[in-house]
Amino acid sequence: MRKQGGLFGAVVVAILLAATAGFARNARELPLIEKDTPLTIGDLVGIALENQAAYRKATLDESFSRYAMRGVYGAFLPRMYSSAYYRNTRSQVPTFSGSTILGASENWSSNSTWDISVSEDIFTGGSRWYGYKKAKLQRKNAELFLARSRDEITYKVKEAVYAFFAAKRSLEVAEEVVKSRQTSLQY
Repeated sequence: MRKQGGLFGAVVVAILLAATAGFARNARELPLIEKDTPLTIGDLVGIALENQAAYRKATLDESFSRYAMRGVYGAFLPRMYSSAYYRNTRSQVPTFSGSTILGASENWSSNSTWDISVSEDIFTGGSRWYGYKKAKLQRKNAELFLARSRDEITYKVKEAVYAFFAAKRSLEVAEEVVKSRQTSLQY
């Protein structure tokens, strides 16, 4: 009898773990595999992906790698400088007749300059190229890690669902064995 109690306890624990595996503390209602509207494995995987912190981090890392690639593309652009200057001056020039000042005339002058210069370092091409290759590899690594995280979560959910149904079937078999032993004891 003791083995049946241990089996029953293990089955109950397996059912509870399978029904709630991988779901975060934020879930309002724990999803159940069997209810009026049963959830498919795809539904369970979707819930697990929403609530799995490692998967969310992998998603953010993949987004970050996209922005890092944009920064590397920008490193290939030359530096560009621009400046503008405008000057307007007014001066009064006295007019003379002999040694007598007759009056003053106004002089207006304007100066403006506008410069654009582009510069490129000659010896930084190699570091830019390898920076580009590094960012490209980091992006590929982030994409692969995201796919791996998704696959691991999918595997764990499927494993929990199959364990649930195996435990359920085991429980049904154990109940049938108990019923058959009870009927054999009655005769």
